[in-house]
Amino acid sequence: NVWIATDKGVSRLIRKTGEWIHYTRLDGLVSDEVQAVAIDGQWVWFATNNGVSRFDTATTQWRTFKKKDGLASDTVYCIAVDGNYVWFGTDRGLNRYDKQLDSWALRSKKDGLSTNTVKAIAVEAEYVWVGTQPDINQNRDFWGGGPREKGKPGAGVNRYHRLTDSWNSYSKADGLADDKIKTIAVGEDEVWFGTRNDGISIYSKTDQTFVKSYTKTDVLSSNEIESIAMDGNQVWIGTANAGVQRYLKTVNTWVKYTTADGLASNHITFITVYGNEVW
Repeated sequence: NVWIATDKGVSRLIRKTGEWIHYTRLDGLVSDEVQAVAIDGQWVWFATNNGVSRFDTATTQWRTFKKKDGLASDTVYCIAVDGNYVWFGTDRGLNRYDKQLDSWALRSKKDGLSTNTVKAIAVEAEYVWVGTQPDINQNRDFWGGGPREKGKPGAGVNRYHRLTDSWNSYSKADGLADDKIKTIAVGEDEVWFGTRNDGISIYSKTDQTFVKSYTKTDVLSSNEIESIAMDGNQVWIGTANAGVQRYLKTVNTWVKYTTADGLASNHITFITVYGNEVW
């Protein structure tokens, strides 16, 4: 199956038959405004602007999770499946759902999260990486980080260390290109962070520090990064306004693809790698 999230529900492509199936609120989806999809065995999780839906591909049953069930907020931006846990990024903090216990845990700004606006989550063996953006002032429609508490960064990256059950925060002061994080991709020895307006930052797992940034002034087509996907020795980068870039690590070469090359649009919202295909 290929699952595609849209603002008019979810589309599912059954590869064997080439058949498309569409799911909307009429079928059991909690909202047609779907922000993210995550595959979890026979389950498929959907993050929406009105809570979370879970579809069981074996039974075709839907289950809805909302604020009253334990979600921090019904506005959910991203999902990451992590073994027995599922992580959800909302506009009111970071949720972790325990599948065995059917219970919810929350980490928010008051617990040390950079901000409550969680836009990206990436899971690896040792760590969970969480990308935040400044909280939107609820009274006025603008982006504001709010007053920074002394000694605490604004938005940026938070890293959870499973073994010690501890958290670290990283901001511009630590070498991030910008603190408005849009996407995170974990590679073998690096973690790539795409920002809303300021390009890409790369964190070295070996050196445990930020070692590189890419912007429009050097190699990027755009500083507005929407999605990054690791693909062996290649990295695929989707931008908001300049198509796709492919970085070939072994030869340190950047290739650009736009509508002129066959892309449907130069505004890329998400990238995923499947076998020899990149969607």
